[in-house]
Amino acid sequence: MGQVECYSGHTYAQEPRAVIWHDRRYPVAVVGARWRTPRGPAFRIETDTGERFELQYTEEADTWSICPLPGNDEPSSQAGASSTEVHKEDKEVPTR
Repeated sequence: MGQVECYSGHTYAQEPRAVIWHDRRYPVAVVGARWRTPRGPAFRIETDTGERFELQYTEEADTWSICPLPGNDEPSSQAGASSTEVHKEDKEVPTR
């Protein structure tokens, strides 16, 4: 269901560059917020078409969690149910 393409300089997952969600690639236009959790880096982004996502990289599991934020074109009840964790090897694992 989803993937994250990111820039990696001195560390992996420094900055997301694109989100692939429901077979569509969304380039990141704005990284609105970034923070670090005990699991790894997290980001709130907006795409060049206005979709918004919260992304969390879990270093230990080597997975991304992708959560669409309210205001995207899809219904918000579906957005929360669509969250997934994605391995760098493009394998998908449901978070719930």
